[in-house]
Amino acid sequence: MRLAGVAPADVGYLNGHGTGTDKNDPAETKAIRLALGEAANGLAVSSTKSVIGHLLGAAGAAEALVTARALACGVAPPTASYLGPDRDCDLDYVPIDARPVRTDVALSNNFAFGGSNACLALTRAGSGRRPPAPDLDAVVVTGLAVLGPAGDGVAAAQEAVSRKAPLTGEVAGVRVGTMALDPEPYLSRKARRRMDRLTVASIVASAKALADAKLPSGADVESPAGIVFGTGAGPVEAMARFTRPLLAEGAAAADPGWFPNTVYNQAAGQVAQHLGLRGPTSTVSTGHASGATALAYGYDLLRLGHCEALVCTATDIVDDLVVRAYRDLGLLSLTPGDHRLPLAEGSVAVVLERRRHAQARSARVLAEITGYGAATHVVPGVDWDRDGVATGRAMRAALADGGAEPADVSALWLAAAGLSVADQAERRAAQALFGDRMPARHAPKSVLGEPLGASGALCFALAAADLATADPDTGPALVNSMSLGGASVSLLLRTATHEEVR
Repeated sequence: MRLAGVAPADVGYLNGHGTGTDKNDPAETKAIRLALGEAANGLAVSSTKSVIGHLLGAAGAAEALVTARALACGVAPPTASYLGPDRDCDLDYVPIDARPVRTDVALSNNFAFGGSNACLALTRAGSGRRPPAPDLDAVVVTGLAVLGPAGDGVAAAQEAVSRKAPLTGEVAGVRVGTMALDPEPYLSRKARRRMDRLTVASIVASAKALADAKLPSGADVESPAGIVFGTGAGPVEAMARFTRPLLAEGAAAADPGWFPNTVYNQAAGQVAQHLGLRGPTSTVSTGHASGATALAYGYDLLRLGHCEALVCTATDIVDDLVVRAYRDLGLLSLTPGDHRLPLAEGSVAVVLERRRHAQARSARVLAEITGYGAATHVVPGVDWDRDGVATGRAMRAALADGGAEPADVSALWLAAAGLSVADQAERRAAQALFGDRMPARHAPKSVLGEPLGASGALCFALAAADLATADPDTGPALVNSMSLGGASVSLLLRTATHEEVR
């Protein structure tokens, strides 16, 4: 409502999450009363799910369409199968039959496992209502954490790149950069008993980044900061652990206590729960570009004023299924120098803040994000953007978004990791953009391995750390991320100004 510029009294209809469950409906009723106060007493509330069922990830989109039609037609849809009043659910739920409702403003709620909550505000076409101009602010980097085959911390990754340390570790008989995890003191043995490694790594990396930024975190903390989580392979390890007994022994072998780990946004929810983050919570998955996408989305949320601080965390774990998938695709590196992808595990967390928020608490600023670009080039039957078309568009869009020219760029952090078809395409795109004025190029994944969805976040963290110690007049750095399916994301960041450095 704040971002839409509407007051509680303006809202005439609310499309509730309305699952019809004993826990959700009373909790949502309380939330509506907390948000709208006395205005909730005259509000029409109904559940689309009562009519069409729960569409899971598609529910929010479908219910937004229903809400838009409710505004356009002046009709509040009904709540089907309504059995009567409940002392814990004491709003007007439009029981059984639709009815007229004249309002210019409606809300649509959606909730998910892991504590993810979203509310969409819609206004009737022709009402003349417009949201206020956003309170724009710069977005700065104040904390970093890197976990991977090289060890714990940005310095460990930098040192491994410097000495070209070979990948060590093995998964399913294949050379893979594995990650050693020490969850203490962030998670007790009891707390992590039903967590998969994806979740454990994400919590540890996020906690370390928040500590690096000197922002409070912990289960007893109520922080307004949020989390945007990126992953490529997702909870594949948890899916296998849940599904294999089910397939082998039947339904009786299903472990309901393990099932929540199979949901993509579970890791983000656990990070928020264990670190006390109460701001926006979102999960994105764009393959190898997931980490960069998480940073781009976090940048937008902060710049537009949705929150004051976020931790953008990207994690992927490599198990035997991941190894098999990349081997079957013909992309897996089996020996050094075979022009394929050397896989690695990794968890990278980056704390972003609105500049005014960071300045108000005298935070150390490492760098500033000034723009990003995203593009896709899909050719049927082709696994990668082999022409570099999407990468070129993403780089140009990032420069335009950040108000920079190719000649301004001081460093290009490549997505290159050893897969020749992708690396050559990226080089062609860079050559077309920069011509004879090629900036310094860095390809850390050629040493550290390809950490799947954490790739873009890894290169971004190393670029931010590099800029943190650079001369303030150093030109901006451009960070590339590419993925299977033709997706490319480029991020532009610059040094912090003298006023920002603490």
